[in-house]
Amino acid sequence: MAIKPSQLHALAKTQSTRSGEAWRRSAISRAYYASYHACQAWEDRLPRLGKAEPLTFGSHQQLIERLLSPDPRCTGSQKACSRKLGELLLKQKVLRVKADYRLPVTVVPKELEAQLSAVDWVFRLCAG
Repeated sequence: MAIKPSQLHALAKTQSTRSGEAWRRSAISRAYYASYHACQAWEDRLPRLGKAEPLTFGSHQQLIERLLSPDPRCTGSQKACSRKLGELLLKQKVLRVKADYRLPVTVVPKELEAQLSAVDWVFRLCAG
C-alpha cells in the first residue's frame, strides 16, 4: 500500500484546521476513507467475515453490513467491536456522502467535529 489509513487520518486532521466549507468537506471525506481502510484491515484479521447480501450494495456498504453482522464464530469481543465499527462507519459514510455529493447543502463545523471524533474511535477500536 502506497499510503496508510493513518496518513489519511492525519491529512483529515490537517485539513480540518483550514477555514472554509471546501476544507471541511475534504476533511470529512478523508476521515471517512481513513476509517474505511482501517476497518477493512481490521476485518481482514478476523477468523471469518460477517454476512452481507452479495451484489446488493456497493463495496463500502457491504463492508458496513459485514461489520454489523459478524460471523457467529468470532469471539464476543470481536463481535462487539465489529458492530461498533459498523455503526461508526455507517455514520461516517452518511456525512461523507453529504460532503462529496450534496453540494447545495451546507456542511457545518459540528459535522466535521463529529466525523473527526468518529475516526478517532475507529482507530482506537482497530488498534485494540
